[in-house]
Amino acid sequence: MASVADQNQPTKKPTLATDQEEEHQDLDFISHLPDEILHTIISKLQIRNAAVTTAVSKRWGPIFPTLPSLNIFAGSFDPFEPRYNQYVRNRIKWVDALFSVLNSRKSAVKKFDIAVALKPDNDDFYEVIRDVCIAGVEELSIKNTSSHSCYETPLSVFNSNTIVKLNICYCTLEVPSKLTGLQSLKSLGLTNVTVEDDDLQRMISWCKAMENLSIIDCFKVKNIVICAPSLSELF
Repeated sequence: MASVADQNQPTKKPTLATDQEEEHQDLDFISHLPDEILHTIISKLQIRNAAVTTAVSKRWGPIFPTLPSLNIFAGSFDPFEPRYNQYVRNRIKWVDALFSVLNSRKSAVKKFDIAVALKPDNDDFYEVIRDVCIAGVEELSIKNTSSHSCYETPLSVFNSNTIVKLNICYCTLEVPSKLTGLQSLKSLGLTNVTVEDDDLQRMISWCKAMENLSIIDCFKVKNIVICAPSLSELF
């Protein structure tokens, strides 16, 4: 039974602001989803749009910096560039934006795909791929979209022992005489890659864990002996 003091208390009337706040809390189901599902949702967005989600709320703030996969192509940071354009306007600003994304990371990128016009002297992208490899990437895809030059696969790729899946397209592959990495590699895909028989043969033989191998339209490959004890699929 309510006391006299309770009965004399004025009834708090709902306001438009409190109604909207309660309605927002009831309807914001997405923010209550687990991080894994939010990662899946944000990974479908362009990187520049995905980065904006950090300002949505405190709940969304940590999601983008912990996104396990990044997909980079020519129009990632410049919405006016066609997806497969060979030349990127404001190149320095574009690369700076990419470094900014990587420097804001709160956890390692597990999957990194890059498909842009790469030139042999692209030191910026050598640094990008080096940083990604050092951080512990597990799936790496490097696609050179330039039809005028071949991009040399960075040495950091051969030094990585976290890469499980590696895809290389329109690049040159010069395998170091002494390999120290790629011992965890299970899947290797080479498309339009320029590589000598000896280099390719040495790389395949070194990767004891390799289960899947794809060699498509590679240049200078004439006759190789494939020695891979764990190999189950060859294309």
